Amino acid sequence: MRDLGFLLWRGDWLQRNREEALGWFYEAAVRNDAPSMYMLGQAFERGEGVAADPKLAAFWLGRATERGYRGGAHR
Repeated sequence: MRDLGFLLWRGDWLQRNREEALGWFYEAAVRNDAPSMYMLGQAFERGEGVAADPKLAAFWLGRATERGYRGGAHR
């Protein structure tokens, strides 16, 4: 799920679609995938593919951090 999200997010081999990518990140995040939680947090923080939402950004970034993910490896 996360890998498909990254392909859609970046437009690698698939047409770039940030909204659909976030759907795949969400599906992975609710299954405890920390990099996907981080991507959701970044998207909500920056308003990329979704409306900016500081509370949701803090929620997802906090969950990723709780699982030991520091971010940046998949950007």
